[in-house]
Amino acid sequence: MAVMNSDRKKKPFKVLIVGCGLGSLSCAIACRMGGLDVQILEKAAKILPVGAGIQIPPNATKVLQHYGLEDALIEGGAVRVEARHLRRYSDGKL
Repeated sequence: MAVMNSDRKKKPFKVLIVGCGLGSLSCAIACRMGGLDVQILEKAAKILPVGAGIQIPPNATKVLQHYGLEDALIEGGAVRVEARHLRRYSDGKL
């Protein structure tokens, strides 16, 4: 059986995450919640909004609720989708 260095017990495990996408940020939050030391690397000089918005499906919403971020989403302007209509690309029919 290996003997653990007493200094090692005091320092949190270090995690390096490359990229600042939604999956990466979610991983960073989960690691921090677990008491890990997290560093995120991103090559973009600025983080800017891209596209028309982000759609978060129900399962992902459950994860955000677990992280305690649901209120922050609502305060930040999140909108709950009441209905969704899918149309065919060729003729626009539902």
